[in-house]
Amino acid sequence: MSEEDEALLAQALLKLVAKNKQVILIPRTPHLMGLLPLEGIKIIKKVAGQQQLLSDSQILAEVSSSLGLAADQRAVKSRCVLLVEG
Repeated sequence: MSEEDEALLAQALLKLVAKNKQVILIPRTPHLMGLLPLEGIKIIKKVAGQQQLLSDSQILAEVSSSLGLAADQRAVKSRCVLLVEG
C-alpha cells in the first residue's frame, strides 16, 4: 500500500470515527499509525485464553514488549512517543 493509499485510508477511518463508529485496525506500517490520533487507542490481547482490554498505563509496556524495546516509563505521561524498531 502506498503512502497516498494510507492517507486515504486514514481519512476514511477518521470520518467513520467522527460518526461515532467503532474502528478496529491492525496497522502494518508506522506511516499509517502516524496519520491517526493517539487518543482512544486500545489494545486487546489474550491472557490465559481470555480477551483482556489493556489499560492506558499497560499499553506502552505491551507495545514495548511486543516490539522488543526497552521503553522509558516517563513516556506514559508524554503527549508523543516515538518507537523505532531496528
